[in-house]
Amino acid sequence: RNPPSPQPILLPPAHAASARKIPTEFGKLTLATKLRIDDNELTGTVPTELGLLVKLATNFRLDTNQLSGVIPTELGQLTGVTSNRFDLSDNELCADVPTEVQALSSSITSNWEVTTSNSIGTMCEFVDDARFDIPTTETRLSYSGDDLTGTIPTEFGLLTGLTYVTLGSNDLTGTIP
Repeated sequence: RNPPSPQPILLPPAHAASARKIPTEFGKLTLATKLRIDDNELTGTVPTELGLLVKLATNFRLDTNQLSGVIPTELGQLTGVTSNRFDLSDNELCADVPTEVQALSSSITSNWEVTTSNSIGTMCEFVDDARFDIPTTETRLSYSGDDLTGTIPTEFGLLTGLTYVTLGSNDLTGTIP
């Protein structure tokens, strides 16, 4: 018996707007060939889990929302997106475009939009994550024993002024940014 054919992820604007944030669970939709959730007034950061959608082939569209923070390096794993559109424009993204994501631009045949109407190249003002909301000027940070789960947001790498960090006694996974 053959596995089911990959299906695109297409959300109507009314559904996505009510959610406001992109669910990290979208990263579990590993058979998806298209992700199009543009123009939905979404807020928050781009989940690193979207880098797991390696079967995407024609569309990766998060444009025209209100997404903020850095572009996750994990999006560089979306090497299958070679036609149609890779679009993060018209958001509030900041910092530099990761090298891993820049590398994708050479294989996209049309509509590579990442920097347009974003604050690329400028320092992010906040680490904005469901678990963290931290000014980048903070020097001390303690979330020890706060029952945190998942990965440490890549935006932590932007907190260059930190002199003291403790995240112990949690259930965090992945690499330290």
